[in-house]
Amino acid sequence: MAPDSADKRRSLTDADLLDSAYASPPCLLGELDPVWLGGLTEADVLALLHELKELQQEGMRIVCALDPEDATAGRIGLSGLQRSVTARCETLTRQIGRFRSGQGAGSDPSARSIAIPALAVKPAMARFRQIQETSARIIRDALPRLFDDRLATQLREMAHACDEELERWRDDPVLSGKR
Repeated sequence: MAPDSADKRRSLTDADLLDSAYASPPCLLGELDPVWLGGLTEADVLALLHELKELQQEGMRIVCALDPEDATAGRIGLSGLQRSVTARCETLTRQIGRFRSGQGAGSDPSARSIAIPALAVKPAMARFRQIQETSARIIRDALPRLFDDRLATQLREMAHACDEELERWRDDPVLSGKR
């Protein structure tokens, strides 16, 4: 084979590879907006994060309103629960800030504070259980449509934490709502 025919073949191959008509579609997926692939828009992600933060803040208000001297509240592990919900609120706040960074600062609609009087444990925990179930469901529904790996990982961990709390109370007749 003559050297100039090999050079010709090599340059033709390089040109073909650079021609987008021959590029493989999976190679171009990184250039597509995730919305075209069924992903959530940034506005949808922000709405999701605000909804979850609002739910977790309500959960925090409930947990903080429980009487720590109540025997049933002692079974809950109130201080651990407060730390867990606080960590979820902080994670959501950081993620909201991360997604908002390019959109300009505005007031956070979920940052309002509502005073709640002291609550009876059983109805309070029924509402808290409902909040955790709703949070976990919302997260599981959104995960397949999230294309941000860091956010998806943190939300997956959050859903797992909600599920663990619910599982821990499942067999308790008062906390599970069976009594």
